[in-house]
Amino acid sequence: MVGLSEYQKMVKIASEEAHKLNVSLLMVLGKSRQMSIAQARHKAMDRMYKELPLSYAEVASFFDRCHTTVMYAVEKLNVV
Repeated sequence: MVGLSEYQKMVKIASEEAHKLNVSLLMVLGKSRQMSIAQARHKAMDRMYKELPLSYAEVASFFDRCHTTVMYAVEKLNVV
């Protein structure tokens, strides 16, 4: 279970990534598959997984997604 401090950090990361791509936080948390929104969402997922002590499932829960979506986002952004 995600504690309050982790949740606040998750919101901060999602907000930062949304701001970088000029989309709203609500759009990032929504279901849109528009490229810029999905890109911001994937970057936020990647950062949350790497920077916070969270599992794929915990990150996925924040976005109301399946853990495999987070796995895909992390893998996609870290291809060598």
